[in-house]
Amino acid sequence: MKRFNPSDPESIKPISIKKLGDDVIFVDSHTGAFAAFLYGVPEMLVYLGG
Repeated sequence: MKRFNPSDPESIKPISIKKLGDDVIFVDSHTGAFAAFLYGVPEMLVYLGG
């Protein structure tokens, strides 16, 4: 597992998301997304699952 470094976007695991009706939900990496949010990371990579 890589160490989370908010100033290094490559260290942040992409978030797996899914569209559920009109909503977008997190499928995986909830903790990483929340940590990035707390550190003020403005953007993250995501994977849109089917």
